[in-house]
Amino acid sequence: MEHVEPEQAPPPPAPPANPVPPITVNTTQKEVKMNMPTPFTGDRKKLEEFLIETDMYLTMNEDTYNNDN
Repeated sequence: MEHVEPEQAPPPPAPPANPVPPITVNTTQKEVKMNMPTPFTGDRKKLEEFLIETDMYLTMNEDTYNNDN
């Protein structure tokens, strides 16, 4: 008599590669009131200004936008 193995279900699909962690906002800390960085339009001449403004904004609000858990 021949031994027959039962059919196995296909393996579950793989999880998505590099899932993006959710951005967390600390609601216990108040955000420092200051102008938001000027939106970047793609003009390379204004990139450094945008990066400086963004860095300053995030540094001033580090407790609010810190998501390095």
